[in-house]
Amino acid sequence: MEKLRQEELRLLEERSLAPDQAVRNTKKALYTVLIFDLIVITSLSFLFLKSINSPIRQFRKAIKGITDGDRHLRVKRISNDELGQVSDAFNQMLENLERTTVSNEELQKEIKDIIAYQRTLKIRDENLKKFFKNVHMGILLKDIDGNFIETNPEFERITGYSNDELINMSYWDITPKSYKKQEEIKLKSIATTGKYGPYKKQYGNKNGDLVPVLLNGVKTTDELGNHYIWSVVQDITEEEKYKDKLEHDVKKLKLLLETGKLISFEVDLSTGKI
Repeated sequence: MEKLRQEELRLLEERSLAPDQAVRNTKKALYTVLIFDLIVITSLSFLFLKSINSPIRQFRKAIKGITDGDRHLRVKRISNDELGQVSDAFNQMLENLERTTVSNEELQKEIKDIIAYQRTLKIRDENLKKFFKNVHMGILLKDIDGNFIETNPEFERITGYSNDELINMSYWDITPKSYKKQEEIKLKSIATTGKYGPYKKQYGNKNGDLVPVLLNGVKTTDELGNHYIWSVVQDITEEEKYKDKLEHDVKKLKLLLETGKLISFEVDLSTGKI
């Protein structure tokens, strides 16, 4: 019985140690698995964070570059996942922004050029108006049918009519009928060469007097294809008076020579001999 008891105690002791060993082995296994899991999770987390941080850094770099004025920066596509799609969308946005910026710059440049051109045209128009108003020659614009459209003060002085009166008139209203043939030649010249003159004629002014004038003109066309005639009119009243006086003096001189009341002779200025 004692031997049996001792044997049972020994077996009991062995059997009681086995669960403790199993517990220790289980703990070691669990610790090993836990450490392996931690290593795997840490590695995966590092790779995951790297896959996220790298595009984010590129995004930040691109945004900073764009802020500094570099519109040519692009984000490299690292993966084919959602971040890759975001990179493509971001690059597309940058390209659209660059095109928009370039277009805006071109538009701003075109606007500046247009403003500068308009300023130049305005100055030129003001100078032309000043010339049109103050030049001592009559200037008039009429349509192809001869109706007055615009006249300057000198032309109004020559004809005696105001601008408001002239724009309701035609040049036929101030042209004597005796010049009909000349006017037909002038119109033919305008049709074939685009200009006419210089030629002399007379205008009937508001007081009923005839004013001798010298005319030149050119045909112009507007953006709608309508034809107009610009004419320059020079009052030659004084020249004609001087010409008439000179002719009268020549006739008088000839008459005096013919009647013997005036003796003529020629002197050689180099020798003084008659």
